Amino acid sequence: MPKREMLVPITEARSKLYELARETERRPVVLLKHGRPVAVMVSAIKWEKILDRLEELDDLIWIAEHGRTPRESLISLEDVERRLDEEEQLSREAVQRRTRTKGPRRDAKSTSSAKSRDTAREGTD
Repeated sequence: MPKREMLVPITEARSKLYELARETERRPVVLLKHGRPVAVMVSAIKWEKILDRLEELDDLIWIAEHGRTPRESLISLEDVERRLDEEEQLSREAVQRRTRTKGPRRDAKSTSSAKSRDTAREGTD
C-alpha cells in the first residue's frame, strides 16, 4: 500500500527544500498555504511514470472516441499525393469552366478607357 503524502506548510518548505526533495523518493509532498494544498512535489521518476500513464490514457480516449487507434488513422504518402493530384485537377477544371462561361473579365475603368479611345479615333477619321 502506498504511503500517504506528506503535508508541509509552504513557509516551512522553504527552509527544508533539500530534505523534501529526498522525501519525494518515498512519497509525494503536498505544500500547503493557509492549510490548503497549492502544489505537489513528486520525484522525477514518479513524474515520468505519471506522464507515461497520461499518454496511455490519451490513446485509450482516442480509441474510444474514434473506434480505432491513431496509427490506424494514418494514410500512406501515396494516398496523400493521389488526393492532392485529384484536388488540383478539380481546381483546374473549375477554373476552365469559369473562364469558358464568363469570358475574360474587364473592369469598368478599362472598358470606359477603351470606349474613350474608340471615340477619339472616330473623331480623327
